[in-house]
Amino acid sequence: MRKQDKVILWPAYFDSTKSRGEGRKVPKNLAVPSPKVSELKEAVEKLSLEHELVLD
Repeated sequence: MRKQDKVILWPAYFDSTKSRGEGRKVPKNLAVPSPKVSELKEAVEKLSLEHELVLD
């Protein structure tokens, strides 16, 4: 059985204080200021998505 592809989510993707050039990927009206890794983890868990948290 082949492993599923993974998606990496960086807080900057959802940061309303960042421009698209600085890494924001979602529309500004859906972004939040300075999102935390813990908030991303909570959102992924609420969606019941399989995930792995890697901190460096």
